[in-house]
Parts: sequence; C-alpha cells; structure tokens
Amino acid sequence: MLHVAEKTACPSCRARRRARGLKPAHDHLIIIVPGLNGVPIFYMALAFALRRAGYDCMIWYYGRAYCTASGHAANLAALTARLEGVKTLSFVTHSLGGLILRVLLSAPETTPPVPIGRIVMI
Repeated sequence: MLHVAEKTACPSCRARRRARGLKPAHDHLIIIVPGLNGVPIFYMALAFALRRAGYDCMIWYYGRAYCTASGHAANLAALTARLEGVKTLSFVTHSLGGLILRVLLSAPETTPPVPIGRIVMI
C-alpha cells in the first residue's frame, strides 16, 4: 500500500518511492536536496566532505520537474516519515531544492516528524 503522500505524486515518482524503512547510521541526518538539473553525482563531493567530517548524509534525488513543488514536498515528507532512528534532520538545498523544502515546512501535514537542526540554502 502506498503512503498517503505517495498517492499525490506523479506515476514516475510513485514508482521510484515505495514505502520502506530507511535507517541511517547516526541519529542526526543531513539530507541534500539538489536543484532542478542537479543530478546526485554533482553533489557527491559535498556528501563525501560531510561524511569525512563525521556527518551522516544522503542525497535525495527527486527526478526532473514531473511533479509540482508540492508533489515533490509530499514525496520528501514520505521519505522523512520512513526514517528510523533519526532524532534530528538538517538540510542542504540548492535552488529548486530550497523551494521544495519551504513547501515541505510550510504545511503541518508535511512537516517532518523529527526536529529540524539546520538548513543551508544555496
């Protein structure tokens, strides 16, 4: 069964984001949200530097602009709801990724279930 937020996503997003638990290594996770044309490989150096500094991070790739910003925010909310053992979330965003995060944080139904640490918008 799909998560409620998954039902509002476009078919290609739903196919990529099935409900499954995700367990990072630490209780503080940094999620990198790229811009519109930012593919994950562009952010690997940033992720590597964060991991080398002792942070646990992941790059959330939302695909191209097949959804609205609110659709992508719903998918990001579904991801944050599936995180296991995370006590604090921080975000590093670029361009459209920052807009998606703003939409995510603007509505109570999509706000992550854990406290937000820091937000860096580039």
